[in-house]
Amino acid sequence: MADTTSDAGFALPKFILRAPTLWAGLLMIALIFIMAAAKGSLGDIGQDNDDVMRLVQIRDYLLGQGWFDTNQYRLGLAGGTDMHWSRIPDIPLIILTHIFDLFTTQETALQISYTVWPPLSALVLIFAMTTGAKFWAAQYGINPKATYGFTLVLLAFFVLNFYRFTPGAIDHHNVQMGLVAWAVVLLLDPKRRFWTFAASGAAVATSLAVGVEVYIFAAIICAFVALNWMVLGASARAGTQGFGLGLCAGLVVCFFGTIAPSEYGVVACDALSLITLSAALVGGLGLASLASGLSARSLMLRFMGLGVLGVACVLVLSFQAPQCLNNPLNVLPDVVDRLWLSNISEAKGLSLGMKNAAMEIPYMLGAPLLALGMLIVAIWKNRRWGGTVLILMLLLGALGLTIYQQRFFPFAYVVSILPLAGWIAKTYQAGVGKLAAHDDASDTPKPSNIAYIGALALSVPLIWAVPGILMSEADNAATEASKATACYSSSVMDALNTLPTGVIAATSNGGAPILNATKHRSISGNYHRNITGIALQINIGTSTPDVAKSLLKDNDIDYLHFCRPTAETQNLIDENPDGLYGVLKQGIVPDYLTPAVDDLEDGDVTIYKVVR
Repeated sequence: MADTTSDAGFALPKFILRAPTLWAGLLMIALIFIMAAAKGSLGDIGQDNDDVMRLVQIRDYLLGQGWFDTNQYRLGLAGGTDMHWSRIPDIPLIILTHIFDLFTTQETALQISYTVWPPLSALVLIFAMTTGAKFWAAQYGINPKATYGFTLVLLAFFVLNFYRFTPGAIDHHNVQMGLVAWAVVLLLDPKRRFWTFAASGAAVATSLAVGVEVYIFAAIICAFVALNWMVLGASARAGTQGFGLGLCAGLVVCFFGTIAPSEYGVVACDALSLITLSAALVGGLGLASLASGLSARSLMLRFMGLGVLGVACVLVLSFQAPQCLNNPLNVLPDVVDRLWLSNISEAKGLSLGMKNAAMEIPYMLGAPLLALGMLIVAIWKNRRWGGTVLILMLLLGALGLTIYQQRFFPFAYVVSILPLAGWIAKTYQAGVGKLAAHDDASDTPKPSNIAYIGALALSVPLIWAVPGILMSEADNAATEASKATACYSSSVMDALNTLPTGVIAATSNGGAPILNATKHRSISGNYHRNITGIALQINIGTSTPDVAKSLLKDNDIDYLHFCRPTAETQNLIDENPDGLYGVLKQGIVPDYLTPAVDDLEDGDVTIYKVVR
């Protein structure tokens, strides 16, 4: 019989007690695999276009495309599309594939890799947040075991429901979330050690290299470190030096490890480039230098030093890349913005006018707003600085971004987990205290210790959505997703593979599936650097048949993929009912188009050959 120990009314084997985070994480991962198996999705690539496109990118690399070359040569017009995607999220998948292909074919090894990696990546987040739980409990004098335990419970609710940890979901968001979590929790170290803060800086640098969506979080973290040093002075000296140097070292490694020498001087606003490296070197080295020279000086001198450093960073941005101070999506043509970007769900903001707002807004904002209120009260009552202010700053940023674009909700919730877990633990601890103080011999009823269950429930996003779920209308999202999937089903891809390799005009959702399952080129895909291809596809679908004929032939397009029932197709028809898509849906086929194969998916999909 295994040795056990009892600490809370039940026994656990010692091997679990020695590594509880690992075993809890492995249990969550096992449940993820079980749920995927129940859905029959094990072995499938994720349904998100970005998952499919990353698979295409990795496969191209494994077939010989250069490490530094992230161009997708079969997407867009002649010359392809520079995807600007970082190779960093590809590294675990490439390593796993090379391990598994010792025992099987490379394609099977790749399939195993993209099945197992997303759930395994959850461990990065789990270890980060449980480390943060110990720091948080120490700061507030809360029972560390209770805080740790409730952090794991909230993580379980999140990890088991977050798409990015499901098998096949290989895009970069899971890696990036883990990196940001580590960057944050390491700054909660009450001792503010050099190497702890240096690791935080390196995590910030790597997250920046992975993708630009975390730029605001990185800016908030850097601002906190700077302000923390300004206020605390000498006691924050070592940590501040470590953070600045870690940030610089991390970005130098990522820059020279993922950027081609021929592109060292290129400035890109939507990816790691010279401007990111320059700003980080000025800011990171400048902050480390200030901490070395001014930590023992007056608050005013430290403030002035930070002011000079801030001006220097702004000057670097202003002179080297002023365009990067704007949103890179602002350059999209109006027609692309209106008929493409505004219809991408993850780019939409929260508003009372959105469908099922009564469900989705409480789901995304309820728990984070509760955590925000707790942080404000804690600062007001206890005059807390340190980690409380850091989490407050990040939570405000994440909430603002969530309102702007829904895709930032996971970041807002992850930032909320520590204050919520601390609150639940404190509520639980109070209940335990009341029970301990109760006199069993007295006639008064024994107090209850269930208040923490209510606190736990309010910390779970789904609970906030329940009233809205009861009020919401029937959601057709599943039906729409099914229609979109049918457009690029295996039978459609098989039919395309019977045709001579050529260029296909398909709506933007078709780009990644076509590249993944066929040898054809697709002119359009859901990527903002594919503006010309997206605009051409929109113009083909909305122009009169005569104009569309010229567009098809002038751009050497061989096939037109037409899927009737999807919202994307209907949007183009609504834009101009007399356009090519509109007449095709009416059953009128211009003489320069002829069916290349029999109709597919019960007549919903037709592949036309362009007659030259």
